[in-house]
Amino acid sequence: MPAEGPSFRRWFLRYKVEVAFLGLLAAAAIGGAFYIRHAEYVGGMNRLGAKGEAAFMEIFGVLVLASLGFIIWTIIQLFHSPRTGKHALLQVAFLIVPPIILVGGFMITVPLSPPFLRGFEQGVLREVDTDAIQQWVATEGHKYTFMKCRPEEVFPDELPGFLVPFKRTVIWFPAPASEGGLRVEFLMGGLHSWELVVGLPGMPMPKETGFSRHIKPGVYIVDYRL
Repeated sequence: MPAEGPSFRRWFLRYKVEVAFLGLLAAAAIGGAFYIRHAEYVGGMNRLGAKGEAAFMEIFGVLVLASLGFIIWTIIQLFHSPRTGKHALLQVAFLIVPPIILVGGFMITVPLSPPFLRGFEQGVLREVDTDAIQQWVATEGHKYTFMKCRPEEVFPDELPGFLVPFKRTVIWFPAPASEGGLRVEFLMGGLHSWELVVGLPGMPMPKETGFSRHIKPGVYIVDYRL
């Protein structure tokens, strides 16, 4: 087959299209990472823990389907390409690139706790009167030690109004720890759970600081992502 003939130009055009598609696939993996982090942030702000996971399934699902389609197309074209070592090597390279993009895309698009916690912090600062809760814990918290209010239970009338936003949240008053003192914990979510902990200003941060975020003295948030 003449190198400069119409067939060569046709194959060369096809290769350019395939390279452009691989570039779009890589761009989707990188852009998907930013999209998922934004979804994590919005989910944290609105106390919706599934947004990041849903965005991950959407983005990575598209990447998987597009990569599989491209691999099948490349295998078919491998048997229709000019029988030269250069063309065969190029087709083999096209078979290798999509899995690399998939693995790299998976590594950079997995939902992460930091953007979720940043959004959760903004939601807490916007919706929750932590000063009022701290004052209430200091004066009334001892009356509720060991009490746990679950979403399916009747919200106790004696609890103050600034706790109403947490009606559908597990509210737990643990035993006063010697190093932490009185505190109240608001546990949210399901398999992916997170919580707001409000205690006295001298309460220390938890030891598992990898998925915790300090808001102010005596107030922190924790992500228990599985």
